[in-house]
Amino acid sequence: MKALTKNCFLAFLCLFGSDLFPQTKVADTFTGGAVVSNAAPSQLSELKVGDLVPDLLIENVLNHPEGKVQLSDYRGKLLILDFWATWCAPCIAGFSKADKLQKEFQDRLAILPVTYQEKEKVDKLFEKLSSLKDIRMPMAVADNTLRGLFPHRTLPHYVWIDRTGEVVAITEADKLTADNIRKYLAGDSLDLKLKADRYTPLEKSAFLIAENTHIPRKPMVFQSALTGYIPGLISEYAYFPKDKRGKRVIMTNQPRINFFQKAYAEGKVAKVFHGNRIEIQSKQADKLTTDLTGTAYEEWSKANAFCLEYIVPWEDAENFWAYFQQDLKRWFPEFESSIVLRDRKVYALVKLDPDRNYQSEGGEKIFKMDAFGATLHNASLSKFIARLNYLFLQSSPLPLVDKTGIDHPVDLDLNVSLGDIEQLRKALEQQGYGLVETTEEIEILVIRDAKDHNPISYEK
Repeated sequence: MKALTKNCFLAFLCLFGSDLFPQTKVADTFTGGAVVSNAAPSQLSELKVGDLVPDLLIENVLNHPEGKVQLSDYRGKLLILDFWATWCAPCIAGFSKADKLQKEFQDRLAILPVTYQEKEKVDKLFEKLSSLKDIRMPMAVADNTLRGLFPHRTLPHYVWIDRTGEVVAITEADKLTADNIRKYLAGDSLDLKLKADRYTPLEKSAFLIAENTHIPRKPMVFQSALTGYIPGLISEYAYFPKDKRGKRVIMTNQPRINFFQKAYAEGKVAKVFHGNRIEIQSKQADKLTTDLTGTAYEEWSKANAFCLEYIVPWEDAENFWAYFQQDLKRWFPEFESSIVLRDRKVYALVKLDPDRNYQSEGGEKIFKMDAFGATLHNASLSKFIARLNYLFLQSSPLPLVDKTGIDHPVDLDLNVSLGDIEQLRKALEQQGYGLVETTEEIEILVIRDAKDHNPISYEK
């Protein structure tokens, strides 16, 4: 049933600019075809529902004794402009229905087919198809004016103009029915859904997303967009796990190593890999990170820092970080990366008194941390350790691991510099905790040179 629905939709929709058919472009100024009474063509602008149609003289009208019509000649009846083209099969199939409707409603209705194509192409079509031999409706050819007044992207396209010359509806083909016309002519309420079909020109030689700035909104569904260094932007990372548009990451002017860190941390503070949990096995380590500062760092960044916007739709959000890790191989193919278990020296947080009850006294949940201390009340110890590693112990030679076995809320008050390991050790001892150096098997992020792969040069 789904396949049938899809096929039917395609059969009733013809797109301008299709690769299957000649491409067309709405003229920037209205020239040729139709001309305007009492107004220069360039003064015309797009008309919408509720607007009055100017009194246009439409030339190049086939099947008409004078070869031209004045739109005011249709006042007093319902006029429906039927925009079509010789390459649009649904348009051609609709001629017999339009002709039947015209004969049924006679002087109360006028259907005027309109095409931008020249008379020769239209004549060739009608000569070729026997199904059109009895169609003698007047039709405007070589038109640009009406097409400019009512811009559209797909065919068929119908514009309903009432007895007074007011645009009352712009519809798809399925609304062109005897029942709808009958109700309208009787003055009954008729809800015709507007065919929103604006044509937006595309500059194909320009990038769709980064350029073509005249397209105001580009709703991203999936995006992996990497750029080089952008002068003026500060180095930032932002993760939006609950963005309504999908799971999203933005990174600006970040060194290569940060992309590996973020990819394997998977948005979790507790999994972040800082220098004390990274092993670089590469002859190109200077492309991953540097000890340079100031102006020298800025110069290094121009060749070794990147910006990224990464978006994955919610239907596939569970694979966000897996995709991110896979794309590392595409962005930086000279490197390989993986998580391995290694025996490493660590600072282990332990309980000094195994008989003590470390359970929180309960009450209001409080979790506050800054560079000069921490206050935890009825709060998570594991969250405290994760934040210590992430914010204050980035430069520590050893990572901090939790060996307390505590999985319940705790109370903790520290008034020391959290980045000073000795001050932190003394303050924790006063709270019944110890910081001891030991060896533990922990996860390490390993970045190594890829085998037999030439790096991509991002330098300008």
